[in-house]
Amino acid sequence: MPFIPALNLTCPPATSTVTPSAGDAPPPPRAPVSDQPGAAATPLDAFLDGLEPRPKPAVAYGDTFGWTRAGVVTIDEQTGLHGPFAAFAEAGKPFVVRYLRDPEMLGFPRDVARIELRYRVDGGPVRKALVCDGTRSLHDGSLTFFPARIAVPPDAKGDLEYWFKIEGRDGRVYWDSDYGRNFRANIVPQGGAVLRFDEDWNEAVGGALVAGGTLRLAYDVDRIRPLLDRTHHHGVPTWSVLAHLRFDDGPVIDVPLTAPRHGDYGATTDIQPIEGVVEIPVTARRVTVWFSADAYGAPTAWDSDFARNYRFAIAPPADG
Repeated sequence: MPFIPALNLTCPPATSTVTPSAGDAPPPPRAPVSDQPGAAATPLDAFLDGLEPRPKPAVAYGDTFGWTRAGVVTIDEQTGLHGPFAAFAEAGKPFVVRYLRDPEMLGFPRDVARIELRYRVDGGPVRKALVCDGTRSLHDGSLTFFPARIAVPPDAKGDLEYWFKIEGRDGRVYWDSDYGRNFRANIVPQGGAVLRFDEDWNEAVGGALVAGGTLRLAYDVDRIRPLLDRTHHHGVPTWSVLAHLRFDDGPVIDVPLTAPRHGDYGATTDIQPIEGVVEIPVTARRVTVWFSADAYGAPTAWDSDFARNYRFAIAPPADG
């Protein structure tokens, strides 16, 4: 499927079944570079010097509703990820909802007057946006849908909660709301600490890892890409890189570190390293990280500190 950006620039986490490799004597947790909580060790640009190509941050996020839901991470108008991971949002960046479900898919009457998105941030006031006005295509009878762009506030936290109101032309009202639970996307806070993994096999922390904050991954793909037997299939790049994180003894979280770049007709033309983003649980005191790379027809490659994995200490929140 061609990439559908969460934002028209011309106008999070799944649980892994991978078990982390065990070491005979795991190293002690690494401390942040800076001794001052919340202070960056160096300016971000200087801290990321040497990572080439430099991982790009997302400019928008989103959620797409067809037969199934698909999270969206947009890097630029041709680069990004489209499902099957759970949707998440980031404070200060747009979140775009695309509703593409004909009510007939849900067992509702076909004659629709309008479909509205209802949403709220962290339990705040409910807002709404039109996603369908009931117009159908003269060609195939399909409904016309509009993307809804939500401006997530820079200081947002908690969950972005949303659901859909479907109004029939007979005056009846139906709801698509995950059986009354509503759909949700976790909001990752702005800022946070950066874990830097460079091509020379060095690791460093920029800023302080604090429970309840944000962890960002700046990973040089040249660490692991040469370990793959192949990276292309019939001239098309197929390789990808994942970070695997475990906070304390919790479940493993997979974080994509690459995204395909698509050409004019949807075909993948290149692979772009991207910034990994994940919220640190408020109770976490350590994080274990390792990486894998895959490509069509190639065995999985691993970057795991010789099966010991990379370990970092996490400070408690300032109010904890």
